[in-house]
Amino acid sequence: MSPTEHTAAAPPAALSAAQIDQALEHARRHQAPIEPLTTTYPGLDVAGAYAIQRVGLRRRLDAHGVVVGHKIGLTSAAMQRQLGVEEPDYGYLLADMILHDPGETPPSTSAAQFCQPRIEPEVAFRLAAPLGGPGITPGDVLAACDPIAPALEIVDIQDWRIALADTIADNASSAAVVLGPWIPLDQVTAPRELTAELI
Repeated sequence: MSPTEHTAAAPPAALSAAQIDQALEHARRHQAPIEPLTTTYPGLDVAGAYAIQRVGLRRRLDAHGVVVGHKIGLTSAAMQRQLGVEEPDYGYLLADMILHDPGETPPSTSAAQFCQPRIEPEVAFRLAAPLGGPGITPGDVLAACDPIAPALEIVDIQDWRIALADTIADNASSAAVVLGPWIPLDQVTAPRELTAELI
């Protein structure tokens, strides 16, 4: 699914996108949350937030990171209403963010590695065919995907008093993913009606 393109914009303050990205990275590395960016930089908008996210991705790619997937957030109408938006947001998934693949021994992971982590059950889709927009329907997505897997996303927020631009700048709040077994789509009954429960 091709995410909505946003025109690059500079963050509305003296600090550059690179400097703001460095502040976010320092907070992550030292588990020291900072104030929401939209509080520190009240003019920060979605385009500026994606500019910061792109700087963070380039920094990690330059450090030999490998993109293995993408995160799409705010896909539910309820979450969009909560943040006052009308479209999902998106971020990237790097190889070092995948904490567990099926068949591997799960690594030891501590909440102390993160700032303010939360767990969100998700469905992971593996593309088997190209998918491009606009006008993509749920049926188009299912037709292009095989297989799918249950997943637990670890979202990590600097401060839960956030606006849309805050989560976008910080890679759509995505910190890590635990993958379950991949299941061929034709073995999944009513994939659009899947539910999950954390116990």
